[in-house]
Amino acid sequence: MLLALDRVAHSLDGWSKALSARDGVSAEQRLVLRQLHRAPGSSLAALAASLHRSPSTVGALLRPLEAQGLVARRRNRLDRRALQFSVTPFGAALATRTRDTPEGALRRALAAVDAGQQLNTVQLIEGLADALDAALSPGLGSLDPG
Repeated sequence: MLLALDRVAHSLDGWSKALSARDGVSAEQRLVLRQLHRAPGSSLAALAASLHRSPSTVGALLRPLEAQGLVARRRNRLDRRALQFSVTPFGAALATRTRDTPEGALRRALAAVDAGQQLNTVQLIEGLADALDAALSPGLGSLDPG
């Protein structure tokens, strides 16, 4: 099982390098863009929670996306101290692109698998991630795995 998960992680790392070379955006930054496209106006805390990352990790991912003009920040109208993030039109174009992306490859692979098997697979992967996160916290302190 661990070797299979390592193979997936290695493949995703390869995708990240290829996407970064082609689009100037890593696979992890692409996840940020996709999440902001789904939930425009998200706060840093909400975005971090939805991605299962720390706010500092997500902040570091957002900075280059803002510098490239793919993400915009604005002050919350009700609480001027709070920031909200959204994708720009250029960011939306990258966020919704599925051709030659890991999402597209996974979608094609999963097309042959029925919905019940897909749900079971997602639940298994999330359960494994939860177990790894739980085991990491007490033994190694507050390391941020992402």
